[in-house]
Amino acid sequence: MILSLEEWPAFSDLLDDFGVLRVFFHFFAFSYLSFM
Repeated sequence: MILSLEEWPAFSDLLDDFGVLRVFFHFFAFSYLSFM
């Protein structure tokens, strides 16, 4: 998912946002989709 170290801060921010959404919207979910 993360191809370079420069992308990590943006990905980390997205995970934080995801955590906030889970608090307010219990139906909000993250699904893993494998492309292999």
